[in-house]
Amino acid sequence: MLGDFFWLLFFSGFFLYWAFDAFVLQLSSRVVVKAKPSYWTAVGITGLVYVIEVVIGILAMFLAMAFMGRVAMMDMMHSDFSSWFSFVPWVVVYITISVVLFALLIGWLYGRMLRDTEGRDIRFGKGILVFLLQFVITRAVLTLLVLIRFFWVGSWGLF
Repeated sequence: MLGDFFWLLFFSGFFLYWAFDAFVLQLSSRVVVKAKPSYWTAVGITGLVYVIEVVIGILAMFLAMAFMGRVAMMDMMHSDFSSWFSFVPWVVVYITISVVLFALLIGWLYGRMLRDTEGRDIRFGKGILVFLLQFVITRAVLTLLVLIRFFWVGSWGLF
């Protein structure tokens, strides 16, 4: 019973975030190119981005295992916390490369799928700008929600 409730909360939270992210895509598109897609088009594009994000995450995990080596990763997982700091430079490089490649891919996708006021593709440059604005807005709101949750739960003594 508790497991079913967990999955209900998990997926309802995911769908709420998806709905919010589609709204932010509309807003970002309106700010950058002065035109916004319909809400359902934004939902579809956002869903496609999520699928791409999952595929990139899985591929990135396999690449990390290939570069670091499976044994090194297992040693890291079963070691004390201080040994994790030896991987910080690699993690920073990995995250930087992942975000840049993801931004380029999604910028290209937005450039091909979003339209300006005259119905033309918005192209790659504006696609990246739409993505970056959407990324900043959603991450700012998520950070705010996490801080609110942290202080609310902490203030009730449940943390």
